[in-house]
Amino acid sequence: MLLHKFPYRMVPALPPKRMLSADRECMEARRRALKRFVSLVARDPLSYEDVVLKLFLSFSGSDVQNKLKEYSVLGTNSRT
Repeated sequence: MLLHKFPYRMVPALPPKRMLSADRECMEARRRALKRFVSLVARDPLSYEDVVLKLFLSFSGSDVQNKLKEYSVLGTNSRT
């Protein structure tokens, strides 16, 4: 969503998911990579102020992906 919203900004790639090898070491490596991703994105002033990022980081429900999709559709419709 950030890439779509800010195509001219450098948005780091999310670390890949490794579902076949879910051992403790792989999970820890992914956790560190996700922490780095969030840290980099949160340092960018435009991303940091973005409502979608704030929703992603603060949502406490069980289905953040659908909530983000709903917000995206509502946000797009309200701009037209």
